[in-house]
Amino acid sequence: MSLPAWGGVACTMIDSIDGNLSAGNAVTSNADGLIEFVVTTLGDDNTHIVEYRRQDATNRWRCVIVETGQILLQENITLRANSAVGAVVNGDRICIVTSGTVHRIYADNVLEATHTSATYQSATGGRVAFIDAPGALADLKSWPLGCPAADAAKYP
Repeated sequence: MSLPAWGGVACTMIDSIDGNLSAGNAVTSNADGLIEFVVTTLGDDNTHIVEYRRQDATNRWRCVIVETGQILLQENITLRANSAVGAVVNGDRICIVTSGTVHRIYADNVLEATHTSATYQSATGGRVAFIDAPGALADLKSWPLGCPAADAAKYP
């Protein structure tokens, strides 16, 4: 899917998985950009984990959504994590926006968590690492930073 140029940035979607997501679904993204997905159902007794800026199996960033609706932004460096905390409910569209050293997570256009770190600034891999039940997450997309899809007014 292509959109008109926005501020000089080519607005072509980088990657997309439409419909229900499963653990192991991989996504390609820019190091600076936006990854979005929908939380259709919070887990019953477990978490949903979407990884981005993934360098390798133990060095990556993670967006973790626990069954209570708490959303965590984790910097994993050989399984050591730092967290910024926010909240999410069923039906929320989650947007992970990365720009340089700044990481932000939005739930339905509300900033929920921010963290600053220079770790993995150039890593571009991502995946659904764990999902509590099939269909609990849906419609994963990645965009370059600055596209209308990233909605500069809502996700500065």
